[in-house]
Amino acid sequence: MRSSAVASVSRLVHIRDVTELSRWLALGSLVGFMACAPRGVSQPSIVELERSAARPLPSADLTALEQVLVEDFRENGRLDRLTLAQASLVVSGATQRESLRRWQTRYEELRRLVAAQIAQERPATEEGHARAAFQALHDRVLTEYSETQSSVLVLLEHGTFNCVSATLVFNSLLEDLGIRTAAVELPTHTYSVIWVDGKRVEVETTHAVGFEPFRTEAEYLAFLRTRGLRTGVQDPESVLVKRDAGQRIVPNRVLLSYVYTNRATVAADRDEMVEAWRSYRRAAALVPEESKNAFNRDALLHNLALSYLADGEPSRAMRLLFAASRLGEGGALSHKLRSLLIHTYDRLAELAVEGGDVQELERILVSAHARLPHEPRILEMEAVWVEQVAMGMADDGEVAAAIALLLRHVDGSPARDTFLHNCAALAVREASRLSNEGAHEPGEALLAQTLQRLRGARAAPEVIAMVESGLGAMYFAMERYSEAARSWRAVLQGGWDPNGAIRTNLFAALMNQAVRAYNAGDCRAAAGFAQEALGVNPSDAQAHRIVARCGR
Repeated sequence: MRSSAVASVSRLVHIRDVTELSRWLALGSLVGFMACAPRGVSQPSIVELERSAARPLPSADLTALEQVLVEDFRENGRLDRLTLAQASLVVSGATQRESLRRWQTRYEELRRLVAAQIAQERPATEEGHARAAFQALHDRVLTEYSETQSSVLVLLEHGTFNCVSATLVFNSLLEDLGIRTAAVELPTHTYSVIWVDGKRVEVETTHAVGFEPFRTEAEYLAFLRTRGLRTGVQDPESVLVKRDAGQRIVPNRVLLSYVYTNRATVAADRDEMVEAWRSYRRAAALVPEESKNAFNRDALLHNLALSYLADGEPSRAMRLLFAASRLGEGGALSHKLRSLLIHTYDRLAELAVEGGDVQELERILVSAHARLPHEPRILEMEAVWVEQVAMGMADDGEVAAAIALLLRHVDGSPARDTFLHNCAALAVREASRLSNEGAHEPGEALLAQTLQRLRGARAAPEVIAMVESGLGAMYFAMERYSEAARSWRAVLQGGWDPNGAIRTNLFAALMNQAVRAYNAGDCRAAAGFAQEALGVNPSDAQAHRIVARCGR
């Protein structure tokens, strides 16, 4: 530190001042950091986002009839208040009671066709009744296969169908006849399974002769390909038609959820991401234990939030992710959604930093830790932004605030050692600046306070030594040589002496005390200080002269 006080003492004892050391202390750890340039970005605060997330998303609300479905299944896994046919209509879009009544009338027309077929054939067995219902369905209603057409409403209106809608209608007709039904699920296909006459029978609902449609596995694979479906296997000798092994039989409630899933897939293909997420969420609400539903919902949610980020709307992405987290859908957020939430927090933090809002940055970090506790990626993000902001504050002259910011975020940080080192470096640099301006007392106070805080934070010995050394330099500049010597002795006792600068400065402090005492006529004190100085530098000629003149 270059000052008039240091310069006058140096002339007296002919030694280097402490400028070189101070520069090293102040600049060593600050290279490469940039200040934060505010851009006036307007974004909702994290408090507003948290508050908005406490409210349900209107786009995700279930209708009253859908809620009946969810509650029925949640209570006992069965439909009590609605029939399977009514449930199929609801998930297909008849979500208001008036529309449900209207579409149920259309379904009753189909039931009458089935009743007429049964009356004509007069089957004697349950399987006979099932075959009659199947025949009426294919002869009078089903007209054209369409891979993505899962809606029972469209099936009743236009006759187009896929495996889900055809199986739901067939199973509904049989349930109305008192026959137990379910579905067989394949990787990209489904068909009906029924229990009749004490046996299980599987029915390919999309094929006109679905009770005995295939003689070989190859025929079945060829049929699936005509439907535009993947078989999910490579080996033509697979178990797709070997119906007694390797199957997954799912209840009709899962089949109902696939109406939502398929609708979501169509919406996503059209880039209607909000509508797709609604449908995926409904599927997951209807059958929460179906991992595929939760996976699809979360994947769509991820893509939707990511699209908001890409459009420069991180607040919308955050609201969506907060809502998913608050609702506890699927338990904890998936790893993919956790990663996206972290990415969104990072973007919000960036906007807060660009806007120069340090308080908002800290609120964002508090929210991140609360929602994702013990997440290493949040700690890493925190370290980056806190360090950048602190360096910017220091460059703007807010050194004490910068140090306080670093210390508030030091616990548990992967950048703990860097934070503490920068606290020391910032304090020493600022004290040097204040000293150069003649403001020694504020510099001393800053160093003393920083030293106390670093000790409280159990900073590394070399970090403590850095500030202790800077404090010694400040005392030296104020011509308080005994205090300077005490500080530098403490540094040396800790084993820190870069390039021998601390020993040199301790020698200067001792010699200046010796010269001051000698000029004041206190020969005994002068000899004592000079003798102590010789313990640091035994060959110094001036110290030897003072000792000789004072008779020691």
